Amino acid sequence: METIEHLAARASLFKYLSLGFSPPGTISFPELFAHLREACASLPPGHRELLAPILETEIPQWSEEDYGRLFGPGGVVSIYETEYDPLVAVRKGHELADLLGFYTAFGFKLRGDRHELPDHLAVELEFMSLLLVKLLYARQRGMEEAQEVTYTAIASFLRDHLGRWVEAFAEAVDQARAFLAYGVLARIVRDLVGEECRLSG
Repeated sequence: METIEHLAARASLFKYLSLGFSPPGTISFPELFAHLREACASLPPGHRELLAPILETEIPQWSEEDYGRLFGPGGVVSIYETEYDPLVAVRKGHELADLLGFYTAFGFKLRGDRHELPDHLAVELEFMSLLLVKLLYARQRGMEEAQEVTYTAIASFLRDHLGRWVEAFAEAVDQARAFLAYGVLARIVRDLVGEECRLSG
């Protein structure tokens, strides 16, 4: 049985991973990995078994310039979901509208000062964190209908968005071997989202 502590740890993990894929200056990598390791200790067994070996590795060298070289304009890897769709030219508008529909339905607003598109990885990870927080809130208060709605939303969001592209994203980051710290972070996201997909069916 998944406990309140498990839900809180999953929500924290997604939140910190969102910060890790946000532009530099949000959080340092040593601080980020300290928080990730702390959250990992309270995860459900399946999550912990997958992620503990990755999180126990020594943090590779990194610099704030790595983010721009890897994910910025003209960078090696795209950090946007729609860029992994072979029919991006046809479907991009629909996919962005669908994401905004999810966000609006759960009161999730994009920060106006950040100018990030809704399909940015950090935004999608933060939204997953919010869904898990809402699930935690509903569970604590015995709100069964709210729990069902949130479970359904998590499964749909993983199926239609986050779960569809993180593996390709992680592989692209892994191939950019000059950016090892982000490679570790991308593997954590890939394995975490994979386990969440398994949990949600």
